[in-house]
Amino acid sequence: MLLIERLGWFAQLLRWAGLCATGLLAVSVAFGDEPIAPGGRAPSRWQPGEVTLIRDRYGTPHLYAASEHDAFFGLGYAYGEDRLRQVLLSYLQVQGRLAEVFGAGSLADQPGLQMPATTVSDTVASDLEARRLRYIEDARVNFDRLPKQLQRNLRAYIAGLQHYMYEHPSRVPEWAPRLEPALPLALLAEMMTLDFRGICDSRLAAGDASGHSSKQSNAWAVSGARTSSGAVIFSSDSHGPLQTEFGPAFYNWRMKAGALDVLSFDLPGTASFFFAHTDRFAWGWTEGKRNVVDCYAVRVEADQPRQYRFDGKIARIEAVPYRIEVKGAAPLTGEFEYTRHNGVRSVVVKRQGDIAYVLSSPYLGRWGLAAGEYYRMALARDRGELTRALADREIYPANLVAAGRDGTLLYIRPGRIPMRKAGVDPEQILDGNRSATAWRGVHSYSELLKLVDPPQGFISNSNVSPDRMYADSPFRPQDYPAYFGFEPGLTTTRQQRLLELLGSPAPLTEEAVKAIVMDSKLPGTEHWGPAIETAAQASCGEARAQSPEMRKVIAELRNFDGVFGKESKAALYFAMMRGELTMNQPAAVDDIVVAVEGSKPLSLSQQCILAGAVQTITDALIERHGTVDVTLGDVHAIQSGAMKLPVGGVSFFAGRDLPEHMTRGTAPARFSVADTVRKMVFNSPQWVTAAPEVLQSGQRIPYLVIFTDPVRSYAQLLPGISEDPSSKHYSDQTDLASEGRLRSTYLDLRELLQNAESQRTFEVTRLKK
Repeated sequence: MLLIERLGWFAQLLRWAGLCATGLLAVSVAFGDEPIAPGGRAPSRWQPGEVTLIRDRYGTPHLYAASEHDAFFGLGYAYGEDRLRQVLLSYLQVQGRLAEVFGAGSLADQPGLQMPATTVSDTVASDLEARRLRYIEDARVNFDRLPKQLQRNLRAYIAGLQHYMYEHPSRVPEWAPRLEPALPLALLAEMMTLDFRGICDSRLAAGDASGHSSKQSNAWAVSGARTSSGAVIFSSDSHGPLQTEFGPAFYNWRMKAGALDVLSFDLPGTASFFFAHTDRFAWGWTEGKRNVVDCYAVRVEADQPRQYRFDGKIARIEAVPYRIEVKGAAPLTGEFEYTRHNGVRSVVVKRQGDIAYVLSSPYLGRWGLAAGEYYRMALARDRGELTRALADREIYPANLVAAGRDGTLLYIRPGRIPMRKAGVDPEQILDGNRSATAWRGVHSYSELLKLVDPPQGFISNSNVSPDRMYADSPFRPQDYPAYFGFEPGLTTTRQQRLLELLGSPAPLTEEAVKAIVMDSKLPGTEHWGPAIETAAQASCGEARAQSPEMRKVIAELRNFDGVFGKESKAALYFAMMRGELTMNQPAAVDDIVVAVEGSKPLSLSQQCILAGAVQTITDALIERHGTVDVTLGDVHAIQSGAMKLPVGGVSFFAGRDLPEHMTRGTAPARFSVADTVRKMVFNSPQWVTAAPEVLQSGQRIPYLVIFTDPVRSYAQLLPGISEDPSSKHYSDQTDLASEGRLRSTYLDLRELLQNAESQRTFEVTRLKK
């Protein structure tokens, strides 16, 4: 490899990237591109200042280096290869500069961007939000509070990304922002606020302050005493849209460098360890109700709109001028307003007459500090170090499940939860003129909701209230403050199924736990076959002879085993029938579901409604396909680019407003939801058209960790590692989804080399300032 030493080139790189102004480490690079055949060799040891980037057969980057910062340089370069546009757009967004670059309106209308349907719909509103919440400003301040090594790592990550951009100028868009190491922190902050930005508006509109997220996930862990190998086993899977605002929802990478040995499912552009496992611990998240933000109504003085009384004393609203540049239009100017409620810089998000609505959260002003906690989690070598990292309480405030090679099983809600006075309901708009509604501090780590090494030998939370984590849960809502986020009785069909599978007395084998991750059986379906058969014989007014096709449908439903496999006809019939009831029989569906799944007889009118639903779906299948011999996979597919493959798993509206003990989660319009462990959401909720449906949301990063020595793990990343439709790695993991199969993550270097696609070594020389 030839060392690049030309100072003219180096100075040009510094000018182009703006490194001198940002204070980043200067970097010179020597590199070689060495495609390797299966069985090829890589260095057994890496020299200081060197990082090797090996890509496996799915394009996943594996970074090997002697030091962390060298590996992070390689990570930045890999991001440039795979997700450059997505990362740069995300950084523009947290800087509040989308309107400046693209003008007002939706990014979907921008020629050449080819944005997902879920992209930013109002660039000006996005910029105002980013500036008002101070993502980048606070991230810059808090960067210096991070561990020194992490600061060096993030500088190296940005340098690696910049080097890729220098090396590939044709791929760099003209709107590329100036990069700095605070940007990953700001982006991590932006993603943490997704659920509470509009909380004041939602409470004003509907009185709904639930704090419950519509996103769903699975996370579970099993002790070694319950596995055939004696090893702790962990699994997690984030459920949500496969495509977010600027591209695929997650990015997967592995790093072995210095003290780090970690595989991460990263929020793209954050260079963090959000969902991750190391050689010692693994962790993942499920969404759940939380109360980490309050909305205050503050009455201002009639003649002084920037003053208000707090316990009778005058307090002032801080005004900060802003200027939002808008391409092709006049700049938008104004002032952001802030109060000091609860000792934090709280945000005025709305004014109505003499009322200012103020959003207050203990995370405000702390943007970026979560990165330090994730980093310390990734470095933890024992339970004590993991506990000390979690005690920082800077990270995502949802349900965290973690497991360790040392036998640790842990469930916790690890966020910063404000302490409220008895009687203060944070799910309502609060009086912001009195200290009676103010926080009494933030709960300590010891006070948080947590469960360690339960006697059941396993932990599972699939978006359920803690009191429903087991049939006999140790959590009782009355033992905790009312604002701790219990939703008594709330469970999901995914949790019911996992309790059945994980609680089995038989030792769990590796093949068994892989099957659990991809399980597609829906609890409760066994009650429906007999009810449908009885309903089909009912006398429902005008007699209608059953066609041979309808008899086929009834026979399949009578024998349905509840497994929503892609090859199953009964699975399609069942989902369509339930969809027909929910969407077109709103007055009757809940009572029918409660009766059938409670093994109670249906009335004659209910039987006729059920029989009519079966007739309707039979007619729909014939109209669309000319036959009822249609499988779930014929109708439901995963698609990415030109690739479209059949897929199993299901999620559908089960009723309109089922009683608490029947509730399967939440969805828009208070529908109740039924879904399999392998949750799959398609592009139409109605399920009555029998038209082809494309996977939109659901299982997207299922992964499984087995803490043998050495540790092994398996995963999928949907749809693939690359954002480029012309890349073979754009959608090459969709076949895994179709097959319901996990792939090895190639943690072992020898296995990686047997499945390697390319290898590249960078020689990174850090020049001290």
